[in-house]
Amino acid sequence: RCFSAACSTHCSCICGNHKRLLIVVQLRAPALKTSEIEFFCDEGYELIGDVSWTCQKSGKWSKKQSPKCVPTKCPEPPLAENQLVLREVTYQVGVVQFSCKEGYVLHGSSVLKCLPSQQWNDSFPFCKVVQCPAPPYIPFGDPLTSSLHFGSTVKYICVDGFLLKGESTIRCQADGSWSLPLPECIPVECPQPEEIQNGIVTGEEYTFQRHTEYSCNEGFVLDGDRSRVCLANGSWSGIAPVCKAVTCPVPLPLPNGRTSGSDFGFKKEVHYHCNEGYSLQGVSMLTCQSDGTWDSEAPRCEPVICGPPEDISHGFLNGSGFTYGEFAQYVCFPGYELHGNPLRQCLSNGSWSGSLPSCLPCLCPTPQIQNGFVLGTDFSCGKSAQFQCLEGFKLPCSHAHIKYYLDHLTVSGVCNFSPVLASHLCVPSASGACCNKERLISLLSHFLYCNTALSASVADVKLLLCPV
Repeated sequence: RCFSAACSTHCSCICGNHKRLLIVVQLRAPALKTSEIEFFCDEGYELIGDVSWTCQKSGKWSKKQSPKCVPTKCPEPPLAENQLVLREVTYQVGVVQFSCKEGYVLHGSSVLKCLPSQQWNDSFPFCKVVQCPAPPYIPFGDPLTSSLHFGSTVKYICVDGFLLKGESTIRCQADGSWSLPLPECIPVECPQPEEIQNGIVTGEEYTFQRHTEYSCNEGFVLDGDRSRVCLANGSWSGIAPVCKAVTCPVPLPLPNGRTSGSDFGFKKEVHYHCNEGYSLQGVSMLTCQSDGTWDSEAPRCEPVICGPPEDISHGFLNGSGFTYGEFAQYVCFPGYELHGNPLRQCLSNGSWSGSLPSCLPCLCPTPQIQNGFVLGTDFSCGKSAQFQCLEGFKLPCSHAHIKYYLDHLTVSGVCNFSPVLASHLCVPSASGACCNKERLISLLSHFLYCNTALSASVADVKLLLCPV
C-alpha cells in the first residue's frame, strides 16, 4: 500500500507482487497537495492500468485501482511444427529456453528473450530429425530400408544358403546410432550324409556349398556322383551313390585258341590257351583289377613258325611258308636223285617232320639189249643211251624216235627209261615188225622210270611194236 503524501521529494513504495514479479512505484514530484506519481514496471513487464496518479488535498490519490505489471507478451513460438520444447527461465523474466523432442537436433539459439517491443531478440530455432549412417554391414546379409532418420527401422535378409540369427530389425536411435545387437547370417546346415555300403563318406562340414566325397572299398566301383554339395534349401544335391562289385568286361573270343574262367569279378582270373600248332603271344593269365579293368592286354594265338628247314646239298627247297601245317619240298639238281622223303611238314612243336633227305648222283642201271649192245659207259642221269643191234637184227622204229623217247628227261632225279623195255628194242630183220608211234608214246609215258616194279612185260613190248 502507499504511505502519506507528506514524504520526501523522491520516495518509493512497494505496492505488492504480481505473479512473482516485483512492482516498483516511484514518486517524481515533491509531496505537495498536487503531487503526481508515475508507475513503471521492471524489464520484461508491461503496465496495465493508469500510469499517473495525483495526490489530492484530502491526502488521497486520485485513482483507486492500482495498475498492474504483467509479463511482456511476444509472439508464440512455433513449437509443434518445429518439434520444439519450451521451458521458461524462472530467474529471468521474459527469457525462455528451447530444446528438441527426442530424436531431433536443435539448430539456432537455444535461449530467446522477449523485448519490451513484444519481439523476440532472435529468430526462432528449429529442430532437425536425427539421421543415422548407412546400416552396418553383416556378412552374407542385405539391409532393406527406405529411410535413415530417427525411429526408422532396417530389416536384414540373408542371401541364399544362409539363415538369420537374432532380431532381423534394428532401429535408428535418438543419438544417431543403430540399435544393437546386430543379427548374423549363418550358413544353412545340411544333415549328415548317410553312409554307403562297401564305401566311405568324407567331409567335415555339412554347411552351405560344402562338399562331401564318396569312395568305395577295394573291389567295388562307384555308381553315381562322386561328390555332393550342400544346397541353399538345406538338402544335398543329387542322390547318394552306391558301391557295386567290380566286374571286368567279358574277354573276347581268342582266335585259334580258347579261354577258361567264367567269373570276371575282382581278383578273378582268366586263362588263355592256344590250339595245336599255335603259340601264345602275351601273358597266359589276366587278373581283374579293382578299377574294373584287366591287368594286361589279352594275348593272341599266332601260328607256330618252324623256320626254314636245313638246306640240302646238290638240291634246293621248294616252298616259302614255314608255319604250322605247311610243307617244304626238296628237289635235287639235275644229275642227282633224291633219297628219302622229299616232303617235310611244320609240326606243332616248331620242328619239321621226318629227316633231311639227300641228293646223290643219279645212276641208271646198264641197259641189257638182246641182240644188240649199248654204246658208251656213262649212265648217269642226263646222259643218252645209244643202241646198236647185232648183225641180222634191226630197230623196229627209226633211231630218232627211239632216242627222243629214251633221252633223259629227268623227273625227280630218276632216269627216264625202262631197262626191260629197252631190252626188246632190237628184233630180227626178217620179222617185219612195225613201229606204232602213238602206242610207243603211250607205253613209254607209263614206263619211263627206272622202277623195276613198273617195268613192262616182254609180251607188252611185242604187242606195242608189232600189233596183230
